[in-house]
Amino acid sequence: MNITWKYLFSNTILKRGESYYRNGNVLSSRSNENSNTKTFYVQGTGLYTVKITRGKKSIKKVQCNCPYARGGAFCKHMAAALFQMERNGDLEVDSLQSTAAAKAKALHKPTKVFPFKEKRSTANEETPYQYYKFDKITENSTFYSDDFETAKKLIESKHVILKNVYEGFPGYAYRQQNERECTAYGLYIDARKNEHDIRMTFSREELLSTYCSVPTCPEGQKRLSYYHYMYTSPSGRMCAHLIALLLLAQDYVIKKRLGDATDLEALRLIRECREDSAVSRKLYLTEQIAAKPIHLEPRLDVDEDGQLSLVFKVGDEKLYVIKDLSEFVNIAEAHGEMQLGTKTKISFAAASFDEESRKLYNFIKKEVKAASVRSMELYRKFGQSYGEIKGSIPLQGRALDDFFALMEDRRFPFVQKYGRSKNAGEAVCAIKSPRIELLIENIEDSDGSFDGIRAHGEISTLVDGAEYKYFFEDVSLNRAVAKDSRILEALMSVNDYGSIDLKIGRRNLSEFYHKILPALEEIADVQIKDEQTIEKYLYPQPEFSFFLDANDDAFTCAVKVQYKDKVCELTKSKTKEKQQGETEIIEEYRDIRTENEVLSNVREFFPQQNEDGTLCCDEEEQQYRVLESGVDFLLKLGDVHATDRFQRVTIRRKPQITVGVRMESDLLKLKLSSTDLTDEELIDILNSYRSAKKYHRLRNGDFIRMEENTMEELASFMSLSKAKPSDFVKGDMEVPTYRALYLDKVLEKNDSFYSRRDHAFKHLVKEFKTVSDSEHELPESLQHIMRSYQEFGYKWLRTIEHYKFGGILADDMGLGKTLQIISVLLAAKQEDRLEEALIVTPASLVYNWKEEFAKFAPELSTAIIAGSKDEREEQIKNVEKADILITSYDLLKRDILYYADKTFSYQIIDEAQYIKTHTTAAAKSVKAVNSRVRFALTGTPIENRLSELWSIFDFLMPGFLYGYEKFRKEIETPIVKHNDKDAMNKLKRLAEPFILRRLKQDVLSDLPEKNEEIYYVHFDKKQQNLYDGQALHMKQLLERQSDEMFQKNKMAILAEITKIRQICCDPSLCFENYDGESAKRETCMELLKSAIDGGHKILVFSQFRSLLELLEKDLQSEGISYFKITGETKKEDRINLVNRFNRDETPIFLISLKAGGTGLNLTGADIVIHFDPWWNIAAQNQATDRAHRIGQTKTVSVYKLIAKDSIEEKILKMQEEKSALADEILSGNTGGLMNMSRAELLELL
Repeated sequence: MNITWKYLFSNTILKRGESYYRNGNVLSSRSNENSNTKTFYVQGTGLYTVKITRGKKSIKKVQCNCPYARGGAFCKHMAAALFQMERNGDLEVDSLQSTAAAKAKALHKPTKVFPFKEKRSTANEETPYQYYKFDKITENSTFYSDDFETAKKLIESKHVILKNVYEGFPGYAYRQQNERECTAYGLYIDARKNEHDIRMTFSREELLSTYCSVPTCPEGQKRLSYYHYMYTSPSGRMCAHLIALLLLAQDYVIKKRLGDATDLEALRLIRECREDSAVSRKLYLTEQIAAKPIHLEPRLDVDEDGQLSLVFKVGDEKLYVIKDLSEFVNIAEAHGEMQLGTKTKISFAAASFDEESRKLYNFIKKEVKAASVRSMELYRKFGQSYGEIKGSIPLQGRALDDFFALMEDRRFPFVQKYGRSKNAGEAVCAIKSPRIELLIENIEDSDGSFDGIRAHGEISTLVDGAEYKYFFEDVSLNRAVAKDSRILEALMSVNDYGSIDLKIGRRNLSEFYHKILPALEEIADVQIKDEQTIEKYLYPQPEFSFFLDANDDAFTCAVKVQYKDKVCELTKSKTKEKQQGETEIIEEYRDIRTENEVLSNVREFFPQQNEDGTLCCDEEEQQYRVLESGVDFLLKLGDVHATDRFQRVTIRRKPQITVGVRMESDLLKLKLSSTDLTDEELIDILNSYRSAKKYHRLRNGDFIRMEENTMEELASFMSLSKAKPSDFVKGDMEVPTYRALYLDKVLEKNDSFYSRRDHAFKHLVKEFKTVSDSEHELPESLQHIMRSYQEFGYKWLRTIEHYKFGGILADDMGLGKTLQIISVLLAAKQEDRLEEALIVTPASLVYNWKEEFAKFAPELSTAIIAGSKDEREEQIKNVEKADILITSYDLLKRDILYYADKTFSYQIIDEAQYIKTHTTAAAKSVKAVNSRVRFALTGTPIENRLSELWSIFDFLMPGFLYGYEKFRKEIETPIVKHNDKDAMNKLKRLAEPFILRRLKQDVLSDLPEKNEEIYYVHFDKKQQNLYDGQALHMKQLLERQSDEMFQKNKMAILAEITKIRQICCDPSLCFENYDGESAKRETCMELLKSAIDGGHKILVFSQFRSLLELLEKDLQSEGISYFKITGETKKEDRINLVNRFNRDETPIFLISLKAGGTGLNLTGADIVIHFDPWWNIAAQNQATDRAHRIGQTKTVSVYKLIAKDSIEEKILKMQEEKSALADEILSGNTGGLMNMSRAELLELL
């Protein structure tokens, strides 16, 4: 009996291989008796090498170096070689069965059956046409009687049911696209009502694939696993579940008459030419033929009162009115089907909206959602809901503004109703004034005397948008001109269903005629009858005059009004009148309301009144306000007359001020002088600004405006030190050198200053402005490694160091902050300037730093501070033995006393946000270390509060941002609570020179780029012990086994290797009561939080679903939102989750590598984290490409978390050093791993 092997190949490949064999394309072979491997040379388009390794009863391994086989497929060259082996008798099974096994087999010998063999018809019988030939489809499958009987029982008991059958044309390049395929989807329902998917795909004569997820299936051990989808071989013995599905599918296909030889192109032609009949409108093969785009058409309805609403039609060819817009949105969002006519429906899964319709759909969706929210609010408040959108959308408010913007350049249908009649047509959008017609006529009283006027006419009904007013007129939806809105709003308040009818009496006639009528004439067609009569009764317009004067302690203002030749004094004394008990007589022509308005406005500047009636202000601040804005305001109301005494009091122009700056040692010395002011006046001005006054009054009575930038900057100079204003003026003001860049920006920005700067000051500023031209050369070994922006970072750090400053390297995640720091330390070593450097980092990154030094600067010796307390003390004592000391924040807190007598040339803190709270032990300990140059690395220098930035600068340059209380009072509180732009600008100018931040999109112009980085983690003692124990157990297990036992127990060995890999991820995956730390989980969470703070979106891949569940708990405890996809996630849910992730603000997507590693477009993410390395590097790269693909506009950073000194690191090493071997070991199939020798497995450990 020969070994069964043909099930490995599809019918097509098998036939091609047999043709090669029969044509003599198998040229020669050679054998390796020690390994049972035969090598064949097969002639195809080239000469290919096929290697076949057989066991006693099975083919163990088949390899070919042709392009088709490199993807893991079984090729025709392999089939040809196997035909040759069979012909040579090399595939006979060894007859080595134990007696017990033979007896057991004899007890029950299942009988083969052929249930799908086609029955031959007689000459007189006409066989019904069947496209799918099930005898051919199943010819390579084996069916046994007991499996077949079980299958029939499963159908009868409804344990296996048919869900759906889909027929279509394949979209794959390696399939015949013009040959139909049919996929049957079924469910196996077990005794506990759990549902398990089963499915199969077949073409006309070939079974293409099968899938059974029933865990108790007896054929389960024979499944081939691709990305955790358990597909059975389409050939060989078929399980009872699949037989049941096949029987159901066959019955369905026959009854529904599925299948036809018509190809895709012919179907398209038929559809284009199909007659428009009830039968021909039936939707054929919706899966196969690309659906036409869905089109939406709006219709504007205008009712009798001018109110607006929208109705929509939808379809591809014929359009149907949407009766329920809320239902329409729900179906579209769920990618479902919607019934339109009796025999017409549209599928939102098969087709999408055209470009313009997509905009309209988004508009509908927004309005439906808003109406739903309003309805829910009403229900919560009043116990009943109404206002949900059904057949139409009311057009008002924001919806009206949005619709107008959407349709501004398009035509659309409208229906305008007039009682029982209506007008229909096409409308456009326009911006214009409404048509208003007004007729003004005289009215008389009962005696026939002139009593005023009547203004009457028609106006279109205006509908309020959120920002504009609209009206429908002349088959046009019109937006009123913005400048007309105020008068239109007034008219709308007095109109009665489009009619205006107003009466204006004689006392209001002048105001209406002079103030309101000119505004109406701008937007309306106004006709005036008998205008001459009206003008006889108009009063003259009032003209106001203001008389200003200044005495020793006050400003005064007298007000007069003139009506043609009559003048009235409005501020005359009323004391005499009151004493005589006289009542003032108001002349008929006077406009008392306007007079009172003007007087009220004048009193805003002159609140007091003298005995002679004049208005006055005697307070200094009131007088400053009169000069600053009061005079200009009065000029708008009338004529202003001022005495010489008033005109002599002025607000001075900006005084000419000179600031002198010189550098002495590590200090800047400042002196203030002016040609316009005396030293005493300068000191007084600075004191006034310190008192927060808006002005300063000079001794001659003039004012200086303190709100000018000049004064503000003068005060900012004083805030740089504790010096008094007199010290500033006398030249005794001293500030630290790190203020030089801030001073330079202030002087550069403010053209009111003259400055005298010495050479040393100018040179320092020039160094920082021309960093890229600095003479600091990169170490030679890094010149071809570092990018240009990294070289700039190196030079910037060297410039900071040269002037003994400190700086924050705040580049975006993935831009190489670590490498830039390493380059600075390497240069210091090569220039013999490096004593010892201390790097403080989160515990999870300690070993990552060591690896980076080993990779980029191996000549720098590094030492990690770790171990017991005594061991760490000894390591710190011997600090001079290493160039670089690396410790964690946690250990530095514990060991801070051991550092008391140490001084480091450099101190670098990584992830500097760890010291964001300045009162913590972590912040205090890093600040307590003696060091000459300090740098901080962080992608997020400010996470939540400005005090975090203060704390980092307090480490870099103590006092740079003042003491914390002053910083909080003068900078943090004004910015946070009052959005103070001045305080914000000051902080920016202070800090900006000492923060270097580049974003990926700014420095990586060749986007999209993929940057990969290995993140090494190191186990703590407990996790290391578990790993070592499991690895030792595995080694002993392998060493004790014979070759025969090793081959027999490979499945158990695979399980043990999986356990080792789980320990690397988190020991609790395989040890339920484990209570120690998980190095990778902690590192992963730190990466995630740092990335979120930087505004990134992240994909996290793992092959272990239980690991993703642990990460879920971590994210929940941190209050971080996320999505998740595993093998259990339904296909439609996956698409929904992917779309939501790409659109919304959810920052994290947890994905099972096998479930979501392919077929998803997740370009919303720009960071990918591989929590554990997968055997198949191609699958891992495919997972990365979910984000790094067409449509990605950002650089993608990929982080691989690797446990140091573990099986994971060995996998990476094998990839680098033995790529050919790694391709086999790290293949997606467990078969690759199963074919490894004991020696190769021991190498992994």
